[in-house]
Parts: sequence; structure tokens; C-alpha cells
Amino acid sequence: MRSHAFLLILLSCLLLPLSTQAQESYGYDPFSPAQKETTPPFTMGSAHIRDSLPDITPQAIAMRAPSQIDAPPPSRIEAYYAGRIVDELEQFGYDLFSSAEKGDDTLPIGAVQDDFILSIGDKVTVILRGQTNSQKTYQITSDGLLTLDNLPPVPAAGRSMAQVQAALKSQLAVLPNIDLYMSLDKVRQIGVLVIGHVKHPGRQTLTVFHSLLDALNHAGGITRDGSLRAIKVIRNGRAELIDLYSLLIHASDLADISLKDGDRIIVPPLGPTMAITGSVKRPGIYELRKTLNGMNHDASNNSETLNLQEVLSLSGGLLAPGQNRFMHLSLTQNGHEDVIDVTQPFKPQFRNGSILMVSPTEETRQGQIEISGHSRKNGLHPLSRNKTLSALLTPETLASEVYPLVGIIERYDPKNLKETYLPFPLV
Repeated sequence: MRSHAFLLILLSCLLLPLSTQAQESYGYDPFSPAQKETTPPFTMGSAHIRDSLPDITPQAIAMRAPSQIDAPPPSRIEAYYAGRIVDELEQFGYDLFSSAEKGDDTLPIGAVQDDFILSIGDKVTVILRGQTNSQKTYQITSDGLLTLDNLPPVPAAGRSMAQVQAALKSQLAVLPNIDLYMSLDKVRQIGVLVIGHVKHPGRQTLTVFHSLLDALNHAGGITRDGSLRAIKVIRNGRAELIDLYSLLIHASDLADISLKDGDRIIVPPLGPTMAITGSVKRPGIYELRKTLNGMNHDASNNSETLNLQEVLSLSGGLLAPGQNRFMHLSLTQNGHEDVIDVTQPFKPQFRNGSILMVSPTEETRQGQIEISGHSRKNGLHPLSRNKTLSALLTPETLASEVYPLVGIIERYDPKNLKETYLPFPLV
């Protein structure tokens, strides 16, 4: 951090002679010519040295071992990029399933919305208050009807909670002073098939309240050789493509769709990837979308091509504004790696196998002075308010033990590319 207008002022401490007891204990004689060869008797058994050493006993190592053992080994794609760059990057998004556990079939906390669609197998609790006081649970029959005691059946399957409740109230309208309340007691179970690159593929038993992410969690989560951007949900012979990056990066809940009985979820293999490292908020390995150009497309070049701005949006942006160097590492057809400085931020150039390295330039401080040493106001001070030493180093600024004869100004010389030191008296 160098600049023409940046100064470092060092203030020395007033050296006081050691006490007689300390001089004798350390063998200190300020007038002895052999004093330079005399060292204090510090040994490895000294308490302050022993306390500063790390604990390497077997018990201490055993306490640290579980966290290292639990760390999963790098995947094949992580090992591939680690061989090309120094940083060890992780694949983005897979920590979403790091604690995947089997869910339960309980209802969500809070009341079920009135627009919830009932179906065969659902159970509802009907409460009557007034001339007749009762509370009973009824199940929607296989023919889709809900039949209350002493009332004709009401079609319920395929209708919302509000519609069924209104139909029941209309039947009770002939009876005075009776209020009806209805709530959902238990929902039906659905069967969803999850196959592909998940830890536990197979049929998952869920409820109608579970979504796509719940089904993937029931299956143990997506493995790191599976795709997060090309998940297929097949329903009634039609396939819908789900991109979880819309949820992970853009916080859109459109990807977490609701499920129905008989849905099939297919997780294909991992698609094309690229790596982002350096001075970005979220370095890692990111999956790119596939592009297909007909039956005769080149399988080795089937990924989308992104520009610099799109790549930075994947990583969450730069750590800090300012001048940054952007380097693009790409592989040629011959297997050689090219390093190119990115100067056109909107030119599509990053594709499968690319690496973006962001290197920040050296920060400079201008118009600032730093005080270091025995001062009550160490740190940075604006040069505009402290044009002279007398304005900066007031009696209130200096500490009582400061050495009064000399202070040092450290200043960078841009012509000779080195620091210069200027002494000055404090009094």
C-alpha cells in the first residue's frame, strides 16, 4: 500500500534500565563488552514458551481427528480442477443436501389454506356447535364423497376446502343455530419415483405437501456426479426441466414445484463445468447448461458460452471494487492451456473446462498519514487536517513513555522505488 501522500510516523519508547534483580537474573551488565554474546536463560521448559506451543499429544490429535475424517474426499471434477490451479475448489450447490434426512408425513405448521384441493384418502375433522355439539373425523371415500352423519353425501374429491365447507353449510342451513367448522386432519400419501444420480434411488413415500426438494432429500440428496441444472420431472407423459440454480443463486421458488402421485424424478449426470477462483465472493466449480444443436452436434462442445459479467454473477460478484485482473484459462484442442487477459466483459468466451482467475491489484492509500508506536492515537489520520507535524503530534497525542529525542517518518520514494526514513525531534 504505497502512495506519494502516505506517511508512516514511528514513535520510539523511552528505554528504562532494568532493575538490579532483573539484571542479576538475566546476567545483564550494560558495561560488559561480552554483553552481545549473553542471552537470557530461556529454555523449552519455561512456562511461557511451553504454553505457546501447540498441543500435539495423542489425546489432542484424537480430538481433532473426527472433523478431518468426516470431510468427504474431493470428487473427480474437483480433483481435475485442483490439478490445474493451486486452489482447492468445491462444487457449488451440493451442500444443500449435506444433511439430507428422511422426512415425515405430518402436516405443516399452521392452518391449511382454503384453496387446498381435497382428494381420495384425505381425512377432515368436522365440528358442529349450536343445537348439536359434535366433533368427528371423516375420510373421503374411494368414490370421492364426504358423508356426514344424518346428511346426504357431498362431492369432495377435486374440490377445495372452502367449496366443500360451503356445500356442507348449505345442507345445514335448514337447521337453526348450528355452526360448522372443518379442518384437515390427515392428508393422503403419494408415491414418487426418484432415479438417477442420488444416494438412495427408488420409490419415495411422501405427502401432497412435499415438494421436489423434499423428494430429493428423501432420496439422500444429489451426488456430486449428478446434475443440478437438468433435473427432469415426468408427469402424465410430459417432462419438465428443473434448474436448481434459479433457487440457489436467484432465490426463485419456481424450481421447488409441488408433486403429485405417480411423478418420476430423473437426475442426469453432471453437465459441463467451469471454475471461478480468486477475489470473488463465492469461488467454486459451477455447472453450465447444455446446448444441443441437432443429431449431428459436437458432443465435446455442448455447453453454453458465458461472458465475464455472467460468470461473475454465478460467483456472487467481486470481493471489493477497484482494479482487478481477469485471466481466462482455457484448453485447446491439442490439450495445451492458454492464459488470456479478459478485456471485453460482454464477449462470450467461457465454456466447458474454462477457469476464471480474479487477481486484485495492490490497494493504494492517498491523503492519509499513519501513526505507529507509543502514541495515544495510533492509526490513520487525514492529511488534509494535518499539514504539519505540530498539528498531528500534539501533547495529547504523545504517550508519557515516548522517547522525546527522535521520531521517524517513513515515506515511499516513487523515483527510487524504495522507502526513505527521515528523523525529526519530538521536543
